[in-house]
Amino acid sequence: MLELSDCLGLDLSNLGMAGLRVRVFERRDVVGGACVTEEFHPGFRSSTAAYTVSLLQPKVTEDLKLHQRGLRFVERRAQNFLPLPDGRYLLTGQGRTEREIAKFSTKDAARYPAYQAEIRRVVEVLRSVLLIAPPNLGGFGQAVRELGKLAAIGKRLWQADSLQAALRLFRKSAGDMLDSWFESDPIKAVLAFDAVVGNLASPYTAGSAYMLLHHAFGEVNGKPGVWGYAIGGMGAITQAMASAAVEQGVRIDVGSEVREVLVERDRATGIVLKDGTAVRARAVVANVNPQQLFQALMPRDAVPGAMAARMKAWKAGSGTFRMNVERWTIDGSPRWNVARYINHSCRPNAKPVGRRGGIVIVALRRIEPGEEITYDYGRDYLKHFLENDGCRCAACRRKRALRRRRARKARR
Repeated sequence: MLELSDCLGLDLSNLGMAGLRVRVFERRDVVGGACVTEEFHPGFRSSTAAYTVSLLQPKVTEDLKLHQRGLRFVERRAQNFLPLPDGRYLLTGQGRTEREIAKFSTKDAARYPAYQAEIRRVVEVLRSVLLIAPPNLGGFGQAVRELGKLAAIGKRLWQADSLQAALRLFRKSAGDMLDSWFESDPIKAVLAFDAVVGNLASPYTAGSAYMLLHHAFGEVNGKPGVWGYAIGGMGAITQAMASAAVEQGVRIDVGSEVREVLVERDRATGIVLKDGTAVRARAVVANVNPQQLFQALMPRDAVPGAMAARMKAWKAGSGTFRMNVERWTIDGSPRWNVARYINHSCRPNAKPVGRRGGIVIVALRRIEPGEEITYDYGRDYLKHFLENDGCRCAACRRKRALRRRRARKARR
């Protein structure tokens, strides 16, 4: 079996365990696709695409013994942060969300536990069927045969008093769903973020309420609904998987770009690499973008017309932007650090101001040529991220130096 990989397939080790000979071809020099840790500057490594973990199926972790291979997760201390133009903010996270909501609406804070409970009931039912093949409703005949599976899922939801809630989450928009629960716009905004991250759609797009459910599916360290980080970055996950796969006899070829999928008598029989090398196999698994597969790698005459038309119209995109701000790269002042950004200072020379949907940095005083621009990240940031190490801004360093000098003088 051949695997065309943009991301190391989760099934490879199990296929190896089943006695199949598996070979993976990866275009890049590292497996993992979007789930990788890479050095973006000498001495600085970061998760360059996927950045947080929760939806990794626990059975995969157990079957591949990933924790025994050194994989470790830490839970996120905060979930989402929403700054407001007037200086207020919402910082959600386990054990603090209700308190944060109460700053804006005591009524919404009182309703939040019921909202979470409704989501949780639906999640618990659907999580129990995640490893079961979903009903295939593609054609009328097939749909009739699969109705039993659908009815069984519906029965479980009904028994959990969650059928109506599930139907609302699958059909309604996240905006409408949150409007029916809460009155405060900041609360609705911070919760609606989960409906748009990774989903190029408005929070008022029909069906987007499902994303509120989706982000509650996972778990970290056995705690349902929690998100976390992999020690060593997201690449630690796929490297542990690669280790498990190799142990089961899987061969992984990096730096091996696939040029074409061989098709003979309406079945895939192998691949051709960019350098012209042909590799034959009984089966080919393609873990790449479907447009790349059906429009570039497959022979045109091997792709059914309906599939070709679907792929031509198929769209994928992202409506979010992410910037890595790791704790160990917080100091961007050295000139050699190409990842420089605006640092915190307890005595800043600038401040961020929201204007027309964007953020503008406004000087608080004259900034001299070559002087670093700084602004105050706020007390909450200091408390949650710098409390143990202490603030390292220039103003605080000067204060500590002055205290040390005074202490030395007092000891003389």
